[in-house]
Amino acid sequence: MRKAKEGKKLLPLLCITISAMLLFGCGGISSKKEQAKFDEFIQSDFVEMMESDWLTSHIYLEHPETFGINEDTMEVSLGEVPNKETYEETRESYKELEKEWNQFHREKLTEKQKVIYDTYDFYLELNQNLSKESFDFMNQYFSTLSGVHTQLPTFFSDITLLDENDIEHMLLLMEDTKPYVEDIIEYTDTQAELGYLMIDCDQVRDYCNSIIEEGMNSSVLSNIKETIDQVELSDEKKEEYKAKLEEEFSSSFLSAYEMIADYMETLKNRTDVEIQEDGLWALKNGEKYYEYLFQSATGSDRKVEQTRNLLYHIANDAWEQIMEILEKNPELEEEFYNDEIKTGYTDYQTMLSDLEEKIKEDFPEISNITYEIEPIAEEVANDGVAAYFNIPAIDGTTPKKIRVNESNEEQAIDSISTFKTIAHEGFPGHMYQIQYLYETMEHPWQKVNTNIGFDEGMATYIEFYALKYLENIDEDYLRLYENMEVYSNCVFAILDINIHYDNLTKEEVIDMLSEMGYDEEATNGIYSQLQNNPTAFLSYYVGYAEIIDLKNKAVEKLGDDFNDKQFHEALQKNGSVPFPIIKESVQNYIKEYE
Repeated sequence: MRKAKEGKKLLPLLCITISAMLLFGCGGISSKKEQAKFDEFIQSDFVEMMESDWLTSHIYLEHPETFGINEDTMEVSLGEVPNKETYEETRESYKELEKEWNQFHREKLTEKQKVIYDTYDFYLELNQNLSKESFDFMNQYFSTLSGVHTQLPTFFSDITLLDENDIEHMLLLMEDTKPYVEDIIEYTDTQAELGYLMIDCDQVRDYCNSIIEEGMNSSVLSNIKETIDQVELSDEKKEEYKAKLEEEFSSSFLSAYEMIADYMETLKNRTDVEIQEDGLWALKNGEKYYEYLFQSATGSDRKVEQTRNLLYHIANDAWEQIMEILEKNPELEEEFYNDEIKTGYTDYQTMLSDLEEKIKEDFPEISNITYEIEPIAEEVANDGVAAYFNIPAIDGTTPKKIRVNESNEEQAIDSISTFKTIAHEGFPGHMYQIQYLYETMEHPWQKVNTNIGFDEGMATYIEFYALKYLENIDEDYLRLYENMEVYSNCVFAILDINIHYDNLTKEEVIDMLSEMGYDEEATNGIYSQLQNNPTAFLSYYVGYAEIIDLKNKAVEKLGDDFNDKQFHEALQKNGSVPFPIIKESVQNYIKEYE
């Protein structure tokens, strides 16, 4: 953690002496001023973040004016794609921000402010590291799981439109799609020149072609039209906006996808471009970049090597339990691989309702919330995404939204896989988590600055925790299911480290997977997914490892005095923060009940 600048030694000593004699010394006054100044800084940071562009504000706020946000100054665009000039501007802005940040003295802040301070400090240092010149143009815009081509359909399909102003802004964003993609292609050309390309051209092209083939029959377009219909406007005005939408969808959105598809085909056949098939380690400064990506994805303060050791430990423990269960009940192995055991659920709503009720004894209480669960449109569904939960506005009144990938063959409603997916996205997963965050955190800054490693790690932990709520299923089978999944998750996380950090070539990793029993098609698919999406799974699997490690330590220390509900509260009491803060909270919980 970066230390604040030290002042002269004499003044603090003088304050301590006077404070010993008086109830109100200069230390108290100074602290109050410091605390007020810090609150002003964090509030200003929140306002600046929301006013940086309309899209950010629209995602998080339904009524920005009540937070002191001025919409009139906001740029309405899909974002700025970096170039050499903007990279340098970012570095300069971080230098200025650090000067301003270093004026604060942590010891003078309140306990709640210290949590914000530690969170801000963690991410300021991380973002400064990621913005180093040696990492310029390393970010991949066309990764197969979360590339821009997969994000745009999801974003527009689920966009919230509350009034006419929102519709007009949405149309501007739709119009910006083609220019935005043009900038990304220019950025990718620079990557190619630098030798930084890690891209699966065929997969990106095929995805884009699926969007193009749907054309004006796209569910993305129909979903936006349905949302426009829900806005209080005359029928004539709605039809006028729908006509404008169709025009922009055709000329900008579909044109952008045609452009990407053509670009992928050209890129694949260029003889002057080398597409890297090994991990980040093979790129100049790639190992160091991975270290910071790793920290960004996990919010952990562990080194990569330390995390690898933790993953090995959890995987070995899971394997021992698997062997113990199968030695006693060998028939369970076939049932697991054939997915023979079913939950009995026939719809998502009943699943969510049951979970909502059953978690009350094990998790802190939240208020009642309204929600809807619907399928992801088939042409935008991604095999790597089983479901997702849309981030709601912090002052939102509209129902929370869960989207499920019904085109995924593993997503039969009565499968255990579906049950744990719904727990992950709903109760007590993301939908519960974000409601708890919004209800318990006082400052809006804490509601929008979150640690994805904790969010996804907690939701992954919950997938397995929620298995206890399934009735009429053999406990040994559920233990086997959990440990098989945990073992697999740890292996995938370790493979991510192997591919991007441990200097293993593609051939070496493929050989490892073959030795583990995967066939040729599976090994190529696994490698391609992990190589093309560095750290994409670590938020889930390393986040889970951090949480289960904390739980194991708490159970070991407290024994019969351990309480799930108290532990879950300790995990979440400071919000979605980096793991060093969460660890301190759990340690305090242990000390309180030890």
